[in-house]
Amino acid sequence: MRIGVPNFARGFPFALSFSFVACNLLTGLDADYQAKSEKALLPEAGSTDSTRETDAITTRAPDATTDARTLPFCDALRRGVSNDEDYVCTAFDTDAEVIIKTGDANFNGWNIENGTNNGRLELRTGGGVDGSNAAEFFSGAESTAQPQKYLYRQFSNTHTANTYKRYDLEFDFYILSSTFDYEALALVTFTNDPNASTKQHGLAGYGPQTPHIVGRVAKTVGSPTLENQPLSWRHAHLSLVKTNVTSSSFEQTLLIDKQEFVERAAKIVDITSDSPTFVRLGVFYTGPARGSARVRFDNVMFRRTPP
Repeated sequence: MRIGVPNFARGFPFALSFSFVACNLLTGLDADYQAKSEKALLPEAGSTDSTRETDAITTRAPDATTDARTLPFCDALRRGVSNDEDYVCTAFDTDAEVIIKTGDANFNGWNIENGTNNGRLELRTGGGVDGSNAAEFFSGAESTAQPQKYLYRQFSNTHTANTYKRYDLEFDFYILSSTFDYEALALVTFTNDPNASTKQHGLAGYGPQTPHIVGRVAKTVGSPTLENQPLSWRHAHLSLVKTNVTSSSFEQTLLIDKQEFVERAAKIVDITSDSPTFVRLGVFYTGPARGSARVRFDNVMFRRTPP
């Protein structure tokens, strides 16, 4: 798949010539950029694992032109970023394969959180968008406690958290199954407290009805939601944009396949000056009811814009 160039990279000649097949999430930070995704839903051939019955994902084989994969994609996105603490990008096609197979403590600045309860993180080769790799998170019913499995990264605040111009988190996700009444999926948080929902921003799943639904974290009655039906890859973009230079208020937007999932009453959020900054990705903060979930992620990018 040939991908367009985000607006902020258009000033660089190299960016106009790359074909980024494996990483179809191109993350423009300008409001008029629209990302694109392609989905393919075919059963995985030769699967004999009964726990994989809902693995119905096999995308096309990657083009021969995609040998570079993650590096061109991420290098283009990080142009203009002066501090590595303001940026992280992975498509699970290079460093992720090592970390998931060897169980190291971290990769590329990420850490793996096992929690005290049941969970798994696996590399799904060819199981991502356009035949690339994906990270698959499982939190299971083997435990009666609240299971979780996720990647996280804490960012040092070179500036105070509420002085950054904006925060952006983009990713592709595929919910294969979930029976939880609640699970967080991908968050930018300004707290290390799982119960401090007002300082959490991003995507969550809600049950136990079928089909499962997704929406913003800490949704309320009347918040827009999306049914996880049909099963497919979806693209999400969370943005937190400072309203003015003298304020600690930010306007939040959560787009799923270009549809807005933050209602007007929840648009403005406050970020305090001493807030730590975390990005979390996986299946975590699950509700008290017993359940299980399997979710895949691909093409993950977080970027914050300093003052």
